[in-house]
Amino acid sequence: MRQLFSVVFLGAVALLARASGVSAELSDEEGVFPNRLDEALAEWYTKDGRSTNVRDAVYAEIVGSESEMSSTSRRRGFFGKMSGGGAEDVRATVAREKALTVDWGNEAEEWALAMQLIKERSKGDASRFHPFLESLYAHTPAAASRLSKQARQRLEGHSALAVFEKYDATLEKGWKSAIRTVEAFPTIFSVSDFTRESFEDALSIVRANSFLLVQANGVPFRALVPMAHLIPHDTRSSVPCVELVGDEYLIRVDRHDEGEELTCSHGNYSDAETFARFGTSALYSSNKNPWNKISFELPEAMDGVSTHLVHCGSLGNIGFTANGATEELMCALRLISANATELKRMTDSEARIRSLRKEPISEESEIAVYDALFATLTELLDSYPSSDSIDENILKSRTLLEDERRAVNIRLREKRDALNSFNEVQFSGRRTLGAALYDKHFGDLISTPTKKDEL
Repeated sequence: MRQLFSVVFLGAVALLARASGVSAELSDEEGVFPNRLDEALAEWYTKDGRSTNVRDAVYAEIVGSESEMSSTSRRRGFFGKMSGGGAEDVRATVAREKALTVDWGNEAEEWALAMQLIKERSKGDASRFHPFLESLYAHTPAAASRLSKQARQRLEGHSALAVFEKYDATLEKGWKSAIRTVEAFPTIFSVSDFTRESFEDALSIVRANSFLLVQANGVPFRALVPMAHLIPHDTRSSVPCVELVGDEYLIRVDRHDEGEELTCSHGNYSDAETFARFGTSALYSSNKNPWNKISFELPEAMDGVSTHLVHCGSLGNIGFTANGATEELMCALRLISANATELKRMTDSEARIRSLRKEPISEESEIAVYDALFATLTELLDSYPSSDSIDENILKSRTLLEDERRAVNIRLREKRDALNSFNEVQFSGRRTLGAALYDKHFGDLISTPTKKDEL
């Protein structure tokens, strides 16, 4: 249970000042909370009278020395007031007009919302979002989600690095789109406000704080929702932070005990994606993250197969998890391993292709599938530049940067997921092919599967 220092109800500026023992004229002295920015945000949030029903959520500062605080402890944020609380106990709503969204093309694109953020912030205190925008930039410094050189080096040779490279590529693509938009609408967007630096900062904030939602007509859009931006993403959570209900946003949180920080899910992100979006500010569970995946890209040129792969499911889901090969990967490999007659029969309908996610075509093709799985996993495990024991020893060092430590944890988990996947593929192979056929083809090459409870 965490120790609370100043406990105040969110939503009343007078209480913010009085309960924390700070005078009404708050200074912005470092480490003194709440400060003027917090006051302004709370006043702006409650001004219209529609967003005042925040119950049983508290703003607090944690006391204790650095050595007494765990790496996941927070000095400030929202903390539970009641044991057994949850979404039903923290009823925070936000009027729809108080969220920053894009109402022009590419509504769901993060770069578009980043441009809107820059445009609004350039208005200064004339913007109707001003207190919220200042809070966004203060609580989510762009540097928080940028890897140090040391952390990036720790991810070399691991699938997790490909996630960051993908985010880098998306940044470049978004920047080019932003430039074209500014040139096309010079009266709407001031060139002086749009620099590469300002765009990177805004995109970092959007990635860490925006939510992908769906309008009543089914059209997706992204929104930056006040107060939800102060609640961290937890990789364990399945509770979406924000829901659109009528003309309001409903903020939801995980069940919590008194003194625990309120958390929720910003999206279904793997550890690597979480790291790319939130840096070290997210909460990373020691439990398995169901969204962790070691992805693979299949060769583009595969005669007779490429056009049918889309029916296997999202190509982004082709890979391995701790539970073995994904259904999308199994479907793709079964198509690739089929002979000409089998392929013609299976590609007669989309339904037959989808059935390959769970069902083999023939014994012969399934043997080829498992041969490919074992070869791929063996090559993957052999490719890692460090062992589990090396990573465990690195983590004992007290000189690691915070993001460097997180990078080592992520690569260690990736290796363990790969090993678990290898084990699960052995179990599924024996189950699908039968023990006799499996042992005939793989008995001399693959050791007896480890029992699940020994991993």
